[in-house]
Amino acid sequence: MKKAYLLFSAAAVLLVGGQAFAQCESATTLVVDLQFENTTADSSQYNQPMFVLGNPTFAMDRHGNPAGALNTSAGTVYLYNSLTGEFKAPFPFTYSGWIKANALNARNPIFMNEDYGNAYSGAWVNVLPTGEVTANVGDGGAPSLANVVTATTVSQPIITGEWFHIAVVFQSLTEIRIYVNGIEQSVNYTGTGSQLYYYMSYGTAGKIGSGVNGTGTNVFFDGLIDDVRFWTTMLVDQQIQGIHNSHVDFVSVNSVILCNEEFEDLTAPNELCAYSWSNGDTDAVDRIFASTLGIGDHVIYASIYDNQNIVYTDSVLVTVSACTGVAEEESAQEVSVYPNPTTGMIVLESNTPTTFQLSNVLGEILTSISVNGKRNFDLSTYAKGVYMLTDNNTGITHRLLKE
Repeated sequence: MKKAYLLFSAAAVLLVGGQAFAQCESATTLVVDLQFENTTADSSQYNQPMFVLGNPTFAMDRHGNPAGALNTSAGTVYLYNSLTGEFKAPFPFTYSGWIKANALNARNPIFMNEDYGNAYSGAWVNVLPTGEVTANVGDGGAPSLANVVTATTVSQPIITGEWFHIAVVFQSLTEIRIYVNGIEQSVNYTGTGSQLYYYMSYGTAGKIGSGVNGTGTNVFFDGLIDDVRFWTTMLVDQQIQGIHNSHVDFVSVNSVILCNEEFEDLTAPNELCAYSWSNGDTDAVDRIFASTLGIGDHVIYASIYDNQNIVYTDSVLVTVSACTGVAEEESAQEVSVYPNPTTGMIVLESNTPTTFQLSNVLGEILTSISVNGKRNFDLSTYAKGVYMLTDNNTGITHRLLKE
């Protein structure tokens, strides 16, 4: 049986900041890690409490995971810790997160580590309606240019309908670095704020994807937010680039087709230090059994961490079929079906007239295709997944993957 292997880019995964990692160390500076995999729970070692505001929902993330991002168009979560106030960090600290805007409105708040309605306080990240990214520091005074320092990207990198990675390193009032998709942007500074000030060090909550911060009514970011992280330290260029490049594809295979009695070993490189598979394994190998998954399509996720608690993720589509009457090889090669996998058009060839029945993995017949010699058939309107083509003449079934 053919085995599938997870192959990762050494530049993006095995090397971050020029170092290879073999074991996890305690990354105490990562104080919030919101992966939004169908949950608002904090995945950092602090397990920070999160409180829902409004009606946020989950939506498809940039990797195609159906509930892997937070839709903040009608709600979000509070960052709130009344005991230790880790979000209220002094300089330096770093924010990182992914966004996909449905629309860019007058205010588009992405992140606030404190949100106080009557003053500019704490730090926050916003996208202007024209697409520039701003990083802001408030000194606790009334909302005005005299009480804030704002760094604004010179270009207009953010557009609607696309995923962007935004990272901000708040080093000091005069050194705020903004990165978009791993690339540091040129910025202009405005405002004459005198310090970084937290109005209530252990009380006032921060927010993801919404905020007031002295500007009036609360507004929600109209779009999706994912993989939000906050460090109480200054990340360097290589680390931010590593975070941006952290999703790595399966090189040898991005899908697996199993009959209901088969299994497959999915392996990840064992040079890294912490593994979390959606099937529960915590080492470099996840053995998946078709009989456990059941007939249909399943997505298996892998999350792998380095010693900076930067996560590298991948996924594979596993399709389980009953495989009744399925032949792995053609009979005398009288019939050809190609390309397989396909993104749309397939070619059916037969040296004798025949009819194919196209069905899904549940055995439901979708259509019939008559072939006399050679015929093209368009699958572009069909959903991604595995289909069965059964030759009425021979009874042989061909497994076909639509990508």
